[in-house]
Amino acid sequence: MMKKSCLSVLLLLAALPLAALRCGDKAVELSSMKYLYGKPLQLTQVAREGSLKILTFLHTRAQGSAETVAMLTAFEGLHRGKLTQLLITPDPETDAMTLLPPVRQGRMNYAVDSSRRITMQYMAGSLLYPKSFVIDHKGTIIWCGETVDLGEMLKEYFDNRFDSRAAAKVCPMLDELQTLMRESSERKMKQLTEKIFEISPAHPAALRMRLFALENSNRIPEAWSLLQDRLNARPDAARLYFTAIDFVSRYPFFRKDLRQNLRRFEANVKAPESRCMMAWELLQRFQYDLTALEYADILPGKTAPRSPALRRLFFAVRARVAYLAGNVPQAIEFQKLVAPSPGMKDPMLEYFKGVEALRKKGL
Repeated sequence: MMKKSCLSVLLLLAALPLAALRCGDKAVELSSMKYLYGKPLQLTQVAREGSLKILTFLHTRAQGSAETVAMLTAFEGLHRGKLTQLLITPDPETDAMTLLPPVRQGRMNYAVDSSRRITMQYMAGSLLYPKSFVIDHKGTIIWCGETVDLGEMLKEYFDNRFDSRAAAKVCPMLDELQTLMRESSERKMKQLTEKIFEISPAHPAALRMRLFALENSNRIPEAWSLLQDRLNARPDAARLYFTAIDFVSRYPFFRKDLRQNLRRFEANVKAPESRCMMAWELLQRFQYDLTALEYADILPGKTAPRSPALRRLFFAVRARVAYLAGNVPQAIEFQKLVAPSPGMKDPMLEYFKGVEALRKKGL
């Protein structure tokens, strides 16, 4: 059975109005918003070629909102000087203030749309948050979708692999797919998903909707087979492997395929952030699985990345691997390099120290 959060999001996706603006449309200029941090953006004013403006609509008190800000901040570091980001919330200003500290740390623009006029123009009343709109230097929306898929889009764009025409072609097809989900039209859904995959072999939103439909009708082997087919089509798409391990964690029958998928991930995905993140996910989801522990040790490599956020994740992984392998002193040394928030103790470091103290007592 799918996680409740994923289920509820996809049900909302199928039931609510579609976005008013989508790929290929000219961006609508922003007005009548109060900026809590940063300054107003001019979306349609021609900018430096290759630069992008990103609008992300989010609810400030929703679960994972701080993590969303951290992810967007990481994109700033990965694509330094190429992005201008604006977070927009339709929440009351008192609620919006709760997210201000991480926003300031990320140095992104942040505005409250209390009238909800801009939110309605872009989101059309949809509750699918957080959602991002990517605008090119000419002021045209070249991509829109769930923020969780933004990183993959940006990587394709700056690697000169992003096809804006394909994105514009898929956009209305996704709208239709959402309608078919609401109508539970299985045959048409399958046909339309296959058409989308012909244009974009592993389109994340289309794949999520199709997997949801299959799992919801208890066709688990068919869902797993579809996921493996998409991996064969796009073995370099890190996102697909994360979907696969989530699937395996929920359906232990497929654990027999875990090593094969991780071997393929190691061979095809070279981005340090993806490899560190995969190692961390393996440690969270398969704590007592030797295959997961083996690859959690292999994937990050032995050299710490330069990015501060990625370095913290790297040492957190190394500490957990050392602990699970029985080397508690080494785990303590690695965990010391995971910088906690100023003035706060690191509970994991305290735990490792406590375990080592018990070990020295012979317990």
